Amino acid sequence: MNDNVILKKIKFEVETLGFRNTPALRGISKRYYKNIMIKPSEDIFALCSILLDTKIWSYQLIAYDWAFRLKNHYDLNTYELFENWLYTYIKDWYDCDDFCCHAFGHLLYKFPELATKVYNWTKSDNFAVRRSAAVVFIYSIRRGQFNNIVWKIIENLLNDEHYLVLKGYGWLLKEMTKNFKSDTINFLQKYEDKMPRISFRYSIEKLNYDEKRKNFNL
Repeated sequence: MNDNVILKKIKFEVETLGFRNTPALRGISKRYYKNIMIKPSEDIFALCSILLDTKIWSYQLIAYDWAFRLKNHYDLNTYELFENWLYTYIKDWYDCDDFCCHAFGHLLYKFPELATKVYNWTKSDNFAVRRSAAVVFIYSIRRGQFNNIVWKIIENLLNDEHYLVLKGYGWLLKEMTKNFKSDTINFLQKYEDKMPRISFRYSIEKLNYDEKRKNFNL
């Protein structure tokens, strides 16, 4: 089955759904990936780019899913491709979280030396890119891998103007309280009075009652 046929079949099935249905879309993605998985990774990434170019959520979800399925083929050069996708296609929280909590998150987990490059995302005019600067580390944090650049990134986002960025780094800090509790509590104590409450509430969500009362001015 050639690429054009695959894309046409995907288009037909997606349009037949008629509404957002994430489980069904992931099922479509999985089925058609079996038809392309033998292709060179660069060819599959090219197909992902075609789907992303539609700027339609359903096709983009499939593109990010295929990209994640290629995780064993990532190398240092994959960063340039993924960052280009980030700046070109990530426009809201749902595509940020899908891309960064899977494909891009795995890339940084596999090559932690790339993490310092993420700091520049905090300077973007696009709030979804700034949110990505925090969310992309959740994949690594959940697997016990920590990079000190995270502190600088959060500090730079501390009083961001967009509430979804504030929630994004709050989510990251919440995940950090699981595997890096002591250091995260120390950080939160330092910034408790400077951090917006929406971020702070997210950050301490997984701490128990005694930990919250002992460490913070609640």
